Amino acid sequence: MELKDKICMVTGANSGIGKRTAERFADTGAKVVMLCRDKERGEKARNDLVQKTQNENIELLLCDLSSMRSVRRAAKGFKENYSKLHVLVNNAGLISSSKKITEEGNEKTFATNYLGHFLLTYLLIDPMKEASSAEIINVTSAAHKSGELDFDDLQLKRSTYFSGWKAYANSKLAQVMFTYTLSRKLKKTTISVNSYHPGVVNSHFGKKTFLTKIFYKLFFFLMRDPDDSAEDIVRLITDPEFEDSTGKYFSKGKIKKSSKESYDVEARRKLWKESKKLVGI
Repeated sequence: MELKDKICMVTGANSGIGKRTAERFADTGAKVVMLCRDKERGEKARNDLVQKTQNENIELLLCDLSSMRSVRRAAKGFKENYSKLHVLVNNAGLISSSKKITEEGNEKTFATNYLGHFLLTYLLIDPMKEASSAEIINVTSAAHKSGELDFDDLQLKRSTYFSGWKAYANSKLAQVMFTYTLSRKLKKTTISVNSYHPGVVNSHFGKKTFLTKIFYKLFFFLMRDPDDSAEDIVRLITDPEFEDSTGKYFSKGKIKKSSKESYDVEARRKLWKESKKLVGI
């Protein structure tokens, strides 16, 4: 896909992979919508990108992905201003060391990493259908291979001991499974959907948790730069080699096998049904 004048949305676009991806899109002459939770940080990131790229067609759209109400408001705001969407990069994410329940009753990690993106994508399907072709990239993680979904306690809300890593892994597994299901449901459209593992990236992601602080210090020299991941994402969208790719799991730009659990068709069906119930659609 040629990105010039295309409308591209990136979630979590104020830092890390999200910001670098938004910058790459802006460099190509695309119209960029930066979906960010924090207004001050979002405005600073937008101003940085406008200055760097000299592209004024960069818009900040505020959204807290852990809040389905906020997601609905953001999607409505987008559709009031745009009739089409060509690219959606679901990048925003978090990992938490403690259990946090949102006002809507969802565990925050699962809500932010998965449910919010599930609902956002669902609400933006129509503008993507209006585009001649559209691409959805779900930025996931190899951590999904540690995930295991228990449909009796999908969000780990009943667990006495809360593992931030398990919550994160489960949210990423859900994201990969969502990718496969959505790809099948969109097979008669011109919308492709793939998941992408960027590798271990040197960004601010997760640095507030004790274990990730240690990990970053020990393995800093092995980490990828966010620019590398942004380049991967742009390549997946623009390179003719991947033009017909949909329903795939990419790791650092190459098609790979995802976890055994992610291919469980019955589990994917259950996840889709439960996800719709949780977000109210």
